[in-house]
Amino acid sequence: MNSDGYNGWTNYETWYINLVLLSELTPDEVGIDVEQYDLNTERGQLDLVYDTSKALEEWTSMIFNEHYELPDLASSMVNVFLGDVNYYEIAKHTCEEEVNPEIFKR
Repeated sequence: MNSDGYNGWTNYETWYINLVLLSELTPDEVGIDVEQYDLNTERGQLDLVYDTSKALEEWTSMIFNEHYELPDLASSMVNVFLGDVNYYEIAKHTCEEEVNPEIFKR
């Protein structure tokens, strides 16, 4: 993948996984209790984005590895593809859009 990104995202993998799987999810839907974060501080915002990114990564992995019985080769290919996804970028976008766009700084 070139360093210019893809459709405004880090790379094709990030754009595609966000488009197909994650664009409609909120932090609450992946087990993040937004109210436990102090969103009036930069630390609270960063913690929310980080925790959301880890939850999105875990959720995506679960979808492919637990819900589909893929042959070893296909599973390996999926995992390589998923390994290139920038979940932090998706989480930041999700938090900016779904939680409170006014408080998240770009």
